[in-house]
Amino acid sequence: MPEDLPSPVPDEHSCRALMEEYGTPAPVISHGAAVAEAAGEICGRLRRQGIRLNEELILAGARLHDIAKTEPRHARTGAIWLTEHGYVSAAALVGNHMRLDPEAAGRWHESSVVFLADKLVQGTARVSLEERFSAAMGGDKRPYAEIRYRQAKTLLDMLENGEPSETPLPKSGGAHTGG
Repeated sequence: MPEDLPSPVPDEHSCRALMEEYGTPAPVISHGAAVAEAAGEICGRLRRQGIRLNEELILAGARLHDIAKTEPRHARTGAIWLTEHGYVSAAALVGNHMRLDPEAAGRWHESSVVFLADKLVQGTARVSLEERFSAAMGGDKRPYAEIRYRQAKTLLDMLENGEPSETPLPKSGGAHTGG
């Protein structure tokens, strides 16, 4: 492969360069690093359960998932930017970090790990799903928040118990949700 073509998966240095190129704010970069840390821990737990995924791709997707956070439709915009740089696999994770395709929900794959890790981090702090989604449950985006909460809860249950369980939605009020 010619040296001027990007690697199929951006390494940590390349992720930082991309975020600098697009002017991603420092707090968003810090959030991405915290999500990458959570994603790495999820990968470790899955590995111990015999589930092997592309951890390099997951970490890149986690670092870059909010690269376009200041733009409208940031997940889609970030995916377009990464595709333009030749990082198509990472672009898919960025494009799916807000809500999983219903057919993909409830299964482990690289997108589901980035999705769950993002929902377990608010800013740079680890939070419960209930903390993360409580404010959105009372707002006009409630239907979307309910879908994301249920998808994340299913994945978290699978991670902790090996299978999903039915759980009530969190009450409204409290934490800000973010993306």
